Amino acid sequence: MSRFRFHPAPLAVAVALLAAVPAQAQSGAAPASIEFRIAAQPLAQALDALARQARLELMVQPALVEGKSAPAVQGQLTASEALNRLLAGSGLYAEIDGSAVLVRRVPQGSATLAPVTVSALAARSAVTEHTGSYTTPAVTLGRGTQAIKDIPQSVSVVTRQLMDDQNLKSVYDVLASTTGITLAQSPQGGKYIYSRGFDLTTVQYDGVPLNRGIYGRASNFSSNMASIDRAEVLRGAAGLLQGEGSPGGAVNLVRKRPLDGNAMTAELRAGSWDRYGAQLDISRVLNEEGTLRGRALIDHEDQHSFIDYVNRRNTAVYGTLEYDLSPATRINVAASAEEIHGRPFLNGLPRSTTGAIWVCRARPISAPPGTARKAATAACISMSATSSTTTGSCWCRACT
Repeated sequence: MSRFRFHPAPLAVAVALLAAVPAQAQSGAAPASIEFRIAAQPLAQALDALARQARLELMVQPALVEGKSAPAVQGQLTASEALNRLLAGSGLYAEIDGSAVLVRRVPQGSATLAPVTVSALAARSAVTEHTGSYTTPAVTLGRGTQAIKDIPQSVSVVTRQLMDDQNLKSVYDVLASTTGITLAQSPQGGKYIYSRGFDLTTVQYDGVPLNRGIYGRASNFSSNMASIDRAEVLRGAAGLLQGEGSPGGAVNLVRKRPLDGNAMTAELRAGSWDRYGAQLDISRVLNEEGTLRGRALIDHEDQHSFIDYVNRRNTAVYGTLEYDLSPATRINVAASAEEIHGRPFLNGLPRSTTGAIWVCRARPISAPPGTARKAATAACISMSATSSTTTGSCWCRACT
C-alpha cells in the first residue's frame, strides 16, 4: 500500500512535547481538547493541518482523499471529534492509535439498507386453488405430501385453474383430459376407468383410498368437481403410496379446504342446449385467533342436449371444518352429498357399413322414457402435521 506521512515537528520537538504531557493523560484520562483552526480546503490539506495542530502522525492513501473537500473546523475539540467533522460525508473514517492516525474507507457492508420484504408460497404446498397455475410442485397421493420429483413414477395433476379454464365439471371430464387414462361406458350410467390397460377400482379422497369395485353399481360414481381442489393421477403400481390397489395406477381427489381469510364467490353459468348452472362458495374464519375455519359450497346444474329427452340435473353440497390443534398439527372434517336426476345417452346411434344413420339423429334409442336417479354421499376426517404425515378415514356411499 502506497502511503505518505505528514510529520508535525522534528523528532527533538516531538520528544519535548511528549515530556510535557501531564502524567494523568498518559495513565488513561479523557483525551485533551485542543483549539483547532482549520479552514475549508481540500481534504488532504485539511488532514495535514489537523495532524500538525494535534501533534499526530497521519497515514493515508493519496487516492482516498484525492478530489475531496473538507469543511472548516473551529473550536475546542478532541482530535477524534475534529477528525469526524473533517471526514463527515467523505466515505472515510479515522482510527487513532497512540500518536498515529490511519484513514480508511468505510466498508460497504456497514451501510444500513432499507427494509426488504420477501413473500413466497409455503414450501412444497400442493394446494392449487387461487395459484393460477397449471402445475404444482407436490402431491398428496400417499400419507403426506411428496415432491413430484421424488416419486419414481409418472404423475399428472389437474389443477383448479385448469378445471376452470377447460370447464371440466365431472371426474370423468377431468380423467378424459389426463394422459394415459381411458374411459369406457358402464351400463349403469357411469364409466369404467382404465390406466395402462388395468381397471382402476380405487379412488382416493384426500389420500384415503375407497374401493369402488366391490359391486357393479359403484361404477356409477360421477363426482362433481366443484368441491375439488385438484385431481392427482398416478400411472403404474400404486402399492408403495396407497397400499392395496390396481397395478395400473391411482386417482386422488383432493377437496378444497377453508381459506385463511373470509371470502365468498357466486357464479352463474349459461350455455347452448339449455345448459344452466349456479354456484355459491363461502369461506369464513370462525374465531378471533384464526385457528377455526369453515367452508360451505353448493353447486347446481340443469342441462339438456341436442338429443330429445336427454337431460341431467345435478346438485352437490359440500361443507368442511378445519381446526389448528397447534402450529404443527391440524384436523379437518368434511362431508359432501350429491344427487343426479336425468336420462343419460349411453350407446350412440346405429350406423350401416356405409356410415348412414338408420334412425333420427335427435331420437334416443338407449333409454326409454322415464328418469334415472343417482345419489352419492361421502364423509372424511383427516389430520395432518408439518412433518408431512397425513392420517384419516373416509366413508362413501353411492346408489342408483
